[in-house]
Amino acid sequence: MGSWGEAAAAYASSSDAPDAQIFTLQLSHGNADALAGALVSATKHLYAGDVVALDVAGKTERQRGVTRDELGRALFKAGLENSVVWAGRRVLREERRAVSILGALLPNSALGAGARYLPSISGKLMPASDGIRCLARRNHLPRPDERRLTLSVVMPVYNEKDTFREVIEKLLSKRIEGVDIEVCVVESHSKDGTRADVLAYRGHSRVRIFLEDEPSGKGHAVRAGFAIARGGVILIDPAPLLPSLITRIRCGCGPVGTGLQTRSGPDRRGWCAAGRHYNRAASLQ
Repeated sequence: MGSWGEAAAAYASSSDAPDAQIFTLQLSHGNADALAGALVSATKHLYAGDVVALDVAGKTERQRGVTRDELGRALFKAGLENSVVWAGRRVLREERRAVSILGALLPNSALGAGARYLPSISGKLMPASDGIRCLARRNHLPRPDERRLTLSVVMPVYNEKDTFREVIEKLLSKRIEGVDIEVCVVESHSKDGTRADVLAYRGHSRVRIFLEDEPSGKGHAVRAGFAIARGGVILIDPAPLLPSLITRIRCGCGPVGTGLQTRSGPDRRGWCAAGRHYNRAASLQ
């Protein structure tokens, strides 16, 4: 069976699923997109708990392959989790080279190569110098691009009577396929009557409201919004609420934007200028 076969069998035996199957995939060339496509295609018929054992070409100074970060995103797209990864020396050095030349002096263990020895495994676990080995498990959820996503937009409000209704109405009218959008309004006891406008949305199925006794700053209001948000993804700036953003979230393509803090008005205590709110609303059309 060999050390890698023993490792895959031991990994599969730790699954909650009885009789978990092991699927082996080898990719000797290609980039991150090719790997993601191969994984998605190959795992279509796997059940929750089944295991994928990967042997892929890593990115080195002489080879076009994938990095460990790209591997992680590909696993995410395919609905795989609980990954264990081993990387070869040249792959590790190439990753480190972008940060510091000291990587050439560090041992593999310091670069995150992966454990060489595991209990019940008879041999040493060492991938090829230019390769990456990985074990991962199919989770019980649909793949990210097949799931219905709940997205929460946290909306701190203070002295925004002139713009609040326009912004929230445009947020509520926004429709993105496969996404449920909720608006989490945190009203901080405005002096211009904004609270009455906010309370008009009490009972709305897609609006959650938190009322503060006094203004304590935007950061405090944002944290209060996080506490009432139910979405798996949270935004604190509605401006980037576009289908392209949702695509990036679904494919695990890295972090997305957060809110901007601007202050305006004669008393310098308004959190967002009317023009800023207007521009955000316009971008949601």
